[in-house]
Amino acid sequence: MQRMRQLVKDHTSLSEAEIDRLAEVTHTMQLLADLSYADILLFCRTEGGAFMVVAEAKPNTAISLYSENRVGTILDEPENPAVVEVFTVDSSQEVAKQSLDGQQIEIKAVPVIFDKEAIAVLSREIKLPGPTSEMEHMYMSMADQILKMVSNDELVGMGSPSFSTTRTAGDGIMKIESDGSIAYASPNAVSIYRRLGVEGNLVGRRIQEISRYEEAVVRALEAKRVRQKETTERGRTVLRRAIPLLDNGNLTGALAIVRDVTDLRRRDQELRIKEATIREIHHRVKNNLQTIASLLRLQARRLRSAEARDALLESVSRISSIAVVHEILAGQEAETVDFGELVGKISDVVLQGIGTHAELKVEVKGKSGMVPADTATSLAMVVTELMQNAFEHAFTDGRAGTVTVSLERRGRRLDVAVADDGVGLPKGFDLASQANLGLQIVQTLVHDELNGELKISSNRGTKVRISLGVPEREKET
Repeated sequence: MQRMRQLVKDHTSLSEAEIDRLAEVTHTMQLLADLSYADILLFCRTEGGAFMVVAEAKPNTAISLYSENRVGTILDEPENPAVVEVFTVDSSQEVAKQSLDGQQIEIKAVPVIFDKEAIAVLSREIKLPGPTSEMEHMYMSMADQILKMVSNDELVGMGSPSFSTTRTAGDGIMKIESDGSIAYASPNAVSIYRRLGVEGNLVGRRIQEISRYEEAVVRALEAKRVRQKETTERGRTVLRRAIPLLDNGNLTGALAIVRDVTDLRRRDQELRIKEATIREIHHRVKNNLQTIASLLRLQARRLRSAEARDALLESVSRISSIAVVHEILAGQEAETVDFGELVGKISDVVLQGIGTHAELKVEVKGKSGMVPADTATSLAMVVTELMQNAFEHAFTDGRAGTVTVSLERRGRRLDVAVADDGVGLPKGFDLASQANLGLQIVQTLVHDELNGELKISSNRGTKVRISLGVPEREKET
């Protein structure tokens, strides 16, 4: 959809309102392709007078005529005479037969009208011979009616986000007459209704009589607008959609699509339960870590040794930084976090641990994007150690100072730099042999846990730069 809008903006002079009209039409294209066993292409005329494909739908019910994606293709006039004819002549539709790669195809082109002008052409391209079975003939006839409705701008509500135009192989299709009687029911439709306890032949019966849950179809017939409703009956969840079929404003019937979504909704429910369980686990882990941190603070207050007390308080900051990660994860569904937001909370933890000093502050610059939870946990500990190290060693003379955390995301690469404006590293400092415990922890986490690179430099302060790859999380299946 977005590509269609961009192509039309770049290559045509159509207005925003006209582009919105084309967006409504594209919502119908996949359904038309499946019902027609045909490729559906949407053509616009460029400012230079050429014909461009701005959207396409390949059928799920047949083999496409085109192996490649046609969107963005500019055609010469002879390639599609029916489309040219509709654009250049005031025609409601045009049908042409021609040869494509040695096979005969039929092209049916209808105009997309806006304010009494053809702003685009919808082209249905099907391999000959056409439909042979009763089901194919019925589907094609309904597709013909929908195509005509597109050209007459009679499809109301198809572009609404609340109406699903997708179709699956398991969908049942029914043709409903204007009085509500069923003229045709596909085998899948019969099978779905049998699961709902409806026995016998559906054809000839009124849709209102076979089930009390046919509100979508009844309302579509009454209001001449598309309708959709999901209901649960006899332990099954069924999605019903209805598209009224109109001929110059006169109701001729409706296309009804029924889908058994029981298994899908059950999986959705299981996924929601799983997500809620994971959030609860994160919440409990956070609480346990905060309890441990509180116990360590209590123990630190009772120690007489300043060195031991400082060691415990450093551990409190490490534990608290991990707790912050779990706190964020407990409040959301995704197992990813915005690391930039996380750094802000970590800095509060570290400053709280050393005591609040107005002269010391943390600044966060740049954006990290979303980072998987396990990566964020290790990286949070790294940034915590570097902040603590800076506050402990960079500002020993009581000077005011700032620790700046800079974030830069480039695709799957993330650069994190922690810099201070303190006293800098001592002369001849060697990271491999002179690193304190905090820097040793940083090296271990960066190299072993994050598979990243670590560089340290000193020039009017100290700067530690970390570069790592951010893995993509596997999607749930």
